[in-house]
Amino acid sequence: MEFSLFIPALLMTVVEGTAVMIGLFFTLYKKLQNTKFISFVFSFSGGMMLFAAFVKFFPSALAIFESQYTYKTALMLSGIAFFCGLLITAPLDILISRKQNTKNKPHVECHNRSKQENHIYVLLLSSLIFHNFLEGIATYISFFDGKNIAFIVVASLVAHNIPEGAIISLLVYRKTKSRMKAMKFCLLAGLSGPLGAMVTALVLPIDLSIEYLGFIKAALAGILVNTALVELILPSAYVFKKQHVSKKGIVLGMLFMYLLLIIY
Repeated sequence: MEFSLFIPALLMTVVEGTAVMIGLFFTLYKKLQNTKFISFVFSFSGGMMLFAAFVKFFPSALAIFESQYTYKTALMLSGIAFFCGLLITAPLDILISRKQNTKNKPHVECHNRSKQENHIYVLLLSSLIFHNFLEGIATYISFFDGKNIAFIVVASLVAHNIPEGAIISLLVYRKTKSRMKAMKFCLLAGLSGPLGAMVTALVLPIDLSIEYLGFIKAALAGILVNTALVELILPSAYVFKKQHVSKKGIVLGMLFMYLLLIIY
């Protein structure tokens, strides 16, 4: 990537991080604690990500590989890259699930149950921060495909970072009763995005080979699907128990991304 694109990519991750802090602000002033609203925004941005992943990024990666290999080989390589991106947070997600199952067992003592809850809070916060780190990577990589596509990715990420900031601040505040600690965790989550972009800039070469670019686009599609399902759509439907709101948000989010792709 040229240096002229590095600065806009970094600035966009800063905008995404600022959205997390906006979520914190609304939560502290009790403006964004409506679970119906949070559920809709989560599923809306999740629908945007799913549509972009399957309509734009994965087909683009497949086309790149097809220009170099047969269709079957291109599909195999695109699939491998996609699932690498999709499963990148699988170990952390499995660990959280196991901790939750252990906590819910009836024979667990109160002291151990409290300890398990603390571990789950730490893991959940770590998962959210790590997802933001991946979003910084996704934002940086999207600039390889042009500023218009990058704008679409950033728009979907900003849409979900506001309620995500609300969730992080609520988790921390309910556990510690400290607004300052809630602010620190939100700031950490907000800064993890730019950090992800900077790490990616240091690791990736300036001039990517066409196969490398195809692999990155397919992996980006996987990361977007992972974020949409694990962090947005599933919590929207089952944690907040707003399945009908979630369905509407997903469809409207896909429709909105469809219109963005047409416009840009």
